[in-house]
Amino acid sequence: MDTDVLCITGLTRRYGQVIANDDVSLRVRAGEVVGLLGHNGAGKTTLVSQVVGLLKPDAGEIRVGRTDAVRRPAAARRHVAVQPQAQAPIDGLTPRAAIEIAGRIRGLSSRDARAAAVSLAEELDIGPWLDQRALPEGGGLSGGIRRLTGFAMAVAASTPLLVLDEPTNDIDASRRRLLWDAVRRRGDCGSGVLLVTHNVAEAERIVDELVILDRGRLVASGSPA
Repeated sequence: MDTDVLCITGLTRRYGQVIANDDVSLRVRAGEVVGLLGHNGAGKTTLVSQVVGLLKPDAGEIRVGRTDAVRRPAAARRHVAVQPQAQAPIDGLTPRAAIEIAGRIRGLSSRDARAAAVSLAEELDIGPWLDQRALPEGGGLSGGIRRLTGFAMAVAASTPLLVLDEPTNDIDASRRRLLWDAVRRRGDCGSGVLLVTHNVAEAERIVDELVILDRGRLVASGSPA
């Protein structure tokens, strides 16, 4: 596939005198997993926040499919699923309920949302916790299970663009492998994936292209090789 699901051109965003994104251009095609790498403070999360309309750029263009995401952020968001860097706010819910709700919001029928929750629990090996309620202050479910639930919520219904911001935080090694495989599977099924991560060694085996940010600037891009 060679259709852009995300095209960023000349993106610049400042916080006072600090330039968080400095003339950044990149694209994600349908069926492609693009890894966005960089140190803390490199501007990765700022870039993601602009893609989903939480921040407005000072300059540049963001297109999600054919939609101008700067001028029409709400319309663009309908084509994007996001797992943010922060944990999903699921206190009071079970993973099953959280995943089903996310699927219903994305337009799945009740039946399909229930099926998605069961399928994702099996894919990510979280079945034993599927009906365990998340409690305040981190109770009830571990950070890793919460993180996997957040990923499942993001992918419960397929979207043209999937944005994942550090999806493996807090996840144990065996389930990280399952999650990486799940990410690659979404790309192989036709979604474009923008994957923000620090974990170069693990991520490079599933990405088609790596993009490296350093102090807000895109300093390198290309295949993992």
